[in-house]
Amino acid sequence: MGRRLGLIIGVNAYQDTTFQPLQYAENDARAFAQWLVNVKGGGWSPGDVQLVQGSHATKELMESLIAQMCLTLAEPDDIVLLYFAGHAFLDERNGDGYLALSNTQYSNPLTGLHLLSFANQVMARCRAAHVLVILDCFQTGPAWQMRRASPYDVRPLIGPTLLNILQQQSNRIFLCSCRGNAGAPESGERGLGLFMHRTIVGMSGPAREPSTGQVTLQSLCGHLAHILGEQQSPKQFGQERTPLILVGDASPMPPIQQAQASPMPPNGPPETQRNTSGLFKQPATATMPAPTSFPNTTAGQALPFSPANTTAGQVLPLSPEAQNQGQFLLNQAQQLVQVQQYTQALSMVEQALQLAPQDQSALMLKGQILGTMGRFPEALPIIDQLLQLNDRNPLAWSTRAVLLTNLGQYQNALQSIDRSLALNGNNPEAQTIKNNIMNTIAMAAAQEKNRVLQEKNRAQQQVRTNQPRAFFISIAIQILGLGLGIAGTLIPAFSSHLPIALGALLMSLGLAFLCVSAARGTYHYGWPHLLPPFLTSAVSVGIIIFGGLLNLVVSSHTPVNTRLLTLLQNHTSFIIPILILEIWLGAVAMVPPILAVGGLIVGIAAKRKK
Repeated sequence: MGRRLGLIIGVNAYQDTTFQPLQYAENDARAFAQWLVNVKGGGWSPGDVQLVQGSHATKELMESLIAQMCLTLAEPDDIVLLYFAGHAFLDERNGDGYLALSNTQYSNPLTGLHLLSFANQVMARCRAAHVLVILDCFQTGPAWQMRRASPYDVRPLIGPTLLNILQQQSNRIFLCSCRGNAGAPESGERGLGLFMHRTIVGMSGPAREPSTGQVTLQSLCGHLAHILGEQQSPKQFGQERTPLILVGDASPMPPIQQAQASPMPPNGPPETQRNTSGLFKQPATATMPAPTSFPNTTAGQALPFSPANTTAGQVLPLSPEAQNQGQFLLNQAQQLVQVQQYTQALSMVEQALQLAPQDQSALMLKGQILGTMGRFPEALPIIDQLLQLNDRNPLAWSTRAVLLTNLGQYQNALQSIDRSLALNGNNPEAQTIKNNIMNTIAMAAAQEKNRVLQEKNRAQQQVRTNQPRAFFISIAIQILGLGLGIAGTLIPAFSSHLPIALGALLMSLGLAFLCVSAARGTYHYGWPHLLPPFLTSAVSVGIIIFGGLLNLVVSSHTPVNTRLLTLLQNHTSFIIPILILEIWLGAVAMVPPILAVGGLIVGIAAKRKK
């Protein structure tokens, strides 16, 4: 007989509050996994049973682990067991059944585990002799009430299409129990759900075959049917052609007599007419978090402990006692990882590495434990050390990719997962990791683009909000600059004791205010801010023309000019200041408008470039 491979999943709490918290789901999963690997219980190999609970049980990780167990690890003589304790719901549009993982959103069924896709894409391709799926689910959502024929009916979760597929396959079994629903609360016994407690008790004795001591699926179901009520009593779907032995040594047994089912097409089960997302296909619009789960270290087998150590650059053989001790420590660490006792598991691995500091299996397990604990900066050097010893280890490259992704180094992570796929291109788990990385990169790029757009929109909104105030400030600055310049030219004429440098300073400041305000206003706020500098220019030209300054040069027959000549004859000290004022007003009339137009052109070009 081949191996017995198990993936045990339990989820109590969900991100989506539509799924009410459960009391016993994680306890059931933990107790079942521990019973299976107990030598006095199921006697399954600890390295062949994986336990995933709580927030770790995400859709992405579960799809990866299911694909690895069913499509990579399972051999033709093996038994595959998938146990799920948690919520199950139906798509309100088409009635398809889904398992709710910790990050599933009820409003988006594609975030759950699609049972029809699982049957089509995994069960049909799995090489194992038997595949048993035990679903101990709480029925969530209004679609259950519309589709079930009795208060605890589990048949809607399977659905007619999946049921038809199961009838055409051999030894592909679904065993479903109702953990509870809107009208029936979850019930327990001795800290476990009622179904799981009675299952463990039954497999420990009452459900065993008296002659062989084996627990078969038939004997277990027969026992549970007698001791469980209508709610928890499991319903079996599928064709069991040969006995499925859950506990005990396998011995030749006659096939189970059942009605003959129509043969399967050579290409596998018939495809459904509905176009689903597929169990291991992310829809184009889906968003996925950065991958935080790590590829399996052991590929379903016990880790081999290397029989060598290194001292001063030389490889020294370990004694048989040290080899046995190292192998024992690694096995203990693996079992502790299965029950999520990561600190104790890390301590075991550290002890193994003291015996052989360059043991590749121990380094791999240490890196993955550190990564699972969220200690990514510590885990990365361990994996790098492993790759220095063996750079053709695809699992090490996959683990490095996950660590780099969690550290935000997406391009380096992509290079690492490409190295892993180059070494083993048929690993679906590595491909899943790469898809997660690609989606994370795309999400990061989209977020950066959105951030830039938001900043641009915020800047534009701020400009629109500040524009009226800035316009009036610009006018005020123009008036101030014009006043400073005129004051600077006239102060020496009226106050001879004041230094000429003070007048020059005021004129310079006034012209600087006018120029800077004109260029800055049109650069930031556009063409409306052309008005203040052009108004100032018009005022300056008006003073020159109508104030008589121009007439002083070109004519001597106007009344204004006559008064100016008389003033200058009586106050000769005014001649130089008035000439300087005329020159300054000419500069004001020309320079700020030119700078305003230049600021407008440069501002438009800068906005287009952004």
